[in-house]
Amino acid sequence: MKRILPILLLPLLCIYTAFTQVEGTAQAENPLKAQKTDTYFGVGLQAGLATGSGMMFRAMIPERYGLEATIGIITLGDYTYFSSGVEAQYRLNANDNERIFLLLGGGFYSKNKGEGNIFDAPFRSGFGIGYEWFFGNSNAMLGAEIPLTLFFEESNLTIFPTPQISFMYYFR
Repeated sequence: MKRILPILLLPLLCIYTAFTQVEGTAQAENPLKAQKTDTYFGVGLQAGLATGSGMMFRAMIPERYGLEATIGIITLGDYTYFSSGVEAQYRLNANDNERIFLLLGGGFYSKNKGEGNIFDAPFRSGFGIGYEWFFGNSNAMLGAEIPLTLFFEESNLTIFPTPQISFMYYFR
């Protein structure tokens, strides 16, 4: 576990360092203002149990819509963890400094020791609400989502809320 933390924090440190080297006059337009007329894109990291954990890519379509894809893979000892997911978003507010949105998505999760998937419920879907806010004077946002997650097992369906967190940097 001690080795994983620096690996996970390194991309965030690199992105933060890049932001601090940009002068205030060179800042890009606020993507939430520009989303009203232009398509915006974002890359970042997400951790969650409904729509994937790992690196994510998001497309913000003009007005209120967003689409996101997530994929992650990591090997720890004898185990390989894999997840992938997709998510659709519908923005509820018109505020230019934050986003409140509805989400609907699904994901596939795998924990493998060379003998097949160990998870009882590898397929999941979720629907719920999310919130993102800018930090600093950049196009970087922190986000939190609370989807109701449906865990599909062979003969059972389990539903409960699972929080997700994300870090996103938007660009054109």
